[in-house]
Amino acid sequence: MDIEQKLQYLLTAFDKACNQLEKALALPRDEFIRDSAIQRFEFTFELFWKTLKIYCNILGFKADSPRASIKQSFKAEIIKDDPIYLEMLQVRNLTTHTYEETLAE
Repeated sequence: MDIEQKLQYLLTAFDKACNQLEKALALPRDEFIRDSAIQRFEFTFELFWKTLKIYCNILGFKADSPRASIKQSFKAEIIKDDPIYLEMLQVRNLTTHTYEETLAE
């Protein structure tokens, strides 16, 4: 698979992941739905930053980490320079602690 095919694959997977996350967030909340939504958020975020990484690479920019991919995407105007993207990264890093009830909520 060449890099442009990989980008198309990631964009399709990202779109599906966003739809699945939206479905989970629309359900009545209980601990199982909450945990499912957290897992879907993590998966969606991984596809998000990896898609940005590939797109940056196609444009000739190096971006090998989630933070670098987001920051380089701001510079390349792939995404709007909005702090919400870095906040999502921060939340994704915290979601590994879903055993902490208050954090999971």
